[in-house]
Amino acid sequence: MEMSNLLMFISGFIVIGNFQEIPPPDLESLCESKTQSCAECLQTPECMWCKDPNVNIKKRCVPIKSESGSSCQEFENQTSVLEMNEDAQESAVRPFHVHVKLRPGSRHKINVTMAYTDEENRPLDLYILMDLSCTMSTHKDRVAKLAKNLAENLRLLTSGLRMGFGSFIDKPVLPYAQEKETKITCNGKEFPFKKPHLFKNELSLTSDIDTFTKSVNDSEILFNNDVPEGGLDALMQVLVCKDELGWRYENNTRRLIVLSTDGPFHIAGDGRLGGILLPNEGRCHLNAKGEYDKATVLDYPTVSQIRDKIHEHNIYVIFAVTNQHKRLYRRLAEKIGLDLSSVSVITEDDSSSLTKVIEEEYKKVARTVNFQPVIRNPFVDVTLYAKCPGSSEYRKGNGCNNLTPKARVEYRVELGLKRCPPDATLWRSEVAIRPSTFSSGNDNFLNVTIDMVCDCGCEKSTQTSLPPSIQRIPQCNNKGFQQCGICKCDEGVGGPFCNCTVSDAGVKSVDQEMCLYGGELCSNRGSCVCGKCDCKKGYVGTHCECLEKDCPAPAPDDKGHCNANAMQGSCECNPWRCKCNPGFTGERCQCPTSDEMCRYSSKVCSNFGHCKCGKCICNAGYHGNFCELKVDNNNAYSSECTLSLQRMVEPCIKCLAFDYASTFPVSTRLSSCKGQCGSESVGMIKPTLHEKID
Repeated sequence: MEMSNLLMFISGFIVIGNFQEIPPPDLESLCESKTQSCAECLQTPECMWCKDPNVNIKKRCVPIKSESGSSCQEFENQTSVLEMNEDAQESAVRPFHVHVKLRPGSRHKINVTMAYTDEENRPLDLYILMDLSCTMSTHKDRVAKLAKNLAENLRLLTSGLRMGFGSFIDKPVLPYAQEKETKITCNGKEFPFKKPHLFKNELSLTSDIDTFTKSVNDSEILFNNDVPEGGLDALMQVLVCKDELGWRYENNTRRLIVLSTDGPFHIAGDGRLGGILLPNEGRCHLNAKGEYDKATVLDYPTVSQIRDKIHEHNIYVIFAVTNQHKRLYRRLAEKIGLDLSSVSVITEDDSSSLTKVIEEEYKKVARTVNFQPVIRNPFVDVTLYAKCPGSSEYRKGNGCNNLTPKARVEYRVELGLKRCPPDATLWRSEVAIRPSTFSSGNDNFLNVTIDMVCDCGCEKSTQTSLPPSIQRIPQCNNKGFQQCGICKCDEGVGGPFCNCTVSDAGVKSVDQEMCLYGGELCSNRGSCVCGKCDCKKGYVGTHCECLEKDCPAPAPDDKGHCNANAMQGSCECNPWRCKCNPGFTGERCQCPTSDEMCRYSSKVCSNFGHCKCGKCICNAGYHGNFCELKVDNNNAYSSECTLSLQRMVEPCIKCLAFDYASTFPVSTRLSSCKGQCGSESVGMIKPTLHEKID
């Protein structure tokens, strides 16, 4: 693995860029399959493109590490780049902006180190959303009674407190609620019948605590039929009715919702029981009275809709529920994300139970920071690492807790590009990484601009920008121009050298029809070049439909299947056979068709034999590679072959007699001269040395 580190010191912070390259097992084949364009090649992180204008270069997309051994003189190989912008404005998040040029592939990632300093006593918007069914009446009264104490305690933690109040029951139709007047009894008291509402904004956010207390006291206890409540439907309205409820989205304001109930919740699909089929829109629908007026028209929201709106508006939600439903709401909080939600238990025995929950949970929120990536492009991948105060290393995760005021938290953001989007308009993307419970102002974001490296600089020049003299070149059959080293053909023309005909529709060429097999071009295992399939390595056949490994096995003396490594033939399948190149024949193309390899002194096998598969088959009484040796009755060689004998034994005699001292044992000399002395040569040498050669 290779890693190059880019260190930048901007505004006192360090930015580290890591570029990792892990080659796949068959890197050469991977790159060879990306030959259609320079852009296709560069979208494979391990490959680079040869843009050399030499048209004879066949391999254009090659592994990055092969540059030194290539005949190509010019490459296109863009790398990931990280740039920092100077932070001119004050921000709790530093750096403020990062620009990244990123090549696709998970093996190319960039680390950005940023620092966050929490602020003391930030403003707080607190909205209490309460279930006002009969069983929650005690908790409502306690909130009204203890509102002033709650406000005083919270003002010790925040410089600008505002509180709002809303109530919910359920959809005001059967089977969720009664539609006809009937006597209602709650805690031994009778109440007049009143049609319930699903949600009502009793009081928008205000700093007037007396008005808040009066609003809670004046709210009415209402009734429903079934056990589940419309809490999620009401929560959706609190989240999306920004202006109606008065949410602040500036000055680093924290936003907090406390949903208090002693019952479970309805979810999407439950509306069908009341004939309500339209899905929830996730929009604000409050009338002049502050009541949700689409309760009988739109279904309950999905958990995913609630989660998305919580993250979109960056609002923390506390579910204050009875112990009976703690597990249910804990699962809900996990779906939403525990960085923006939590669950606490309220009890009947403790008169200040709910207000204590609010105080304790807010302290936790105020002392915790969680960074959230806002990703609008599914092709971008973000991983966060945090270094909390007191820690010496980064740990995977996005949060730190138990922070003191003005604590410094460092984050490492790892950015990756999975692959290039098909739509080129998405090749520039924005990622916002922000602390949770912050306002949505840009001054509290780390803004990351990502430019995806999905095309090549040499491709950005078009035919119209080229001088007229080179718009059409002979290398492209005078029907195209050269771009990134390959031919870009005129309309109606195709092929590597603009030598193929393309249909009028321009979708498939006439030649491509000849490459179709099973509805795919070249079985999706090669490229179609002027009506013929150029198969990828390991595939053979007219349409690349067969595996080369299934070709007839090579003979022991062959150089490969059909002697393909010696360029003597190639495999064909359906049925399997070897297709020999000109000049070769045989079952595996192992035999030359000419008799040149059998000629000796311009005679085929010295006229004493015949040539078969490039070798001499000698007549009786003749011997040698070219049948040039004749054996008499005494097993001696005839005088007519004297010259041939001399030529045969000369290297052996030279080695034995001159290259080694004559005092060496003959056996030692024979062993050393093994390459020059075959068995036939040794048999023909006269015993003229010091020792007889057997």
